[in-house]
Amino acid sequence: MAQKNYLVGEEIEIGYQAPNAESGLIGVVAEIYLPSGDKDSSYPDVSLIERGSSGTYVGKFTPDQQGEWEAVRHKADGDGQTTTMFSVGGHNVHTVGEKANALGGQLNDVEAAVTGMDGQLDTIEEKLDKIDTPPMAF
Repeated sequence: MAQKNYLVGEEIEIGYQAPNAESGLIGVVAEIYLPSGDKDSSYPDVSLIERGSSGTYVGKFTPDQQGEWEAVRHKADGDGQTTTMFSVGGHNVHTVGEKANALGGQLNDVEAAVTGMDGQLDTIEEKLDKIDTPPMAF
């Protein structure tokens, strides 16, 4: 099972650092490409909005299928292009970790139940020992 970093149906934040941390840009976008490599025609380009006056621009999209999604980010004139791949699956690192933690909790419950049964077995063995021991003659 290959590691997936993002989950189908969950929003992904896309970041873009403009060249030379250029601030105040209008029309910074991320073009979204499907795992097939086709431009996602049902999904418009994502407008990226600047955080403060940092030259860092952000936006979000939500993948609706598994695979390797691609975001091509650039300024309005097409300059400063960068590309990032997003590995999307039916699970991701966080959901696998959550399931492992839940299983760990269940395992602790099973261990506690077994410990309780061990104590009950000890009690039963003690009672059987008393039954098996012949009475002492006086």
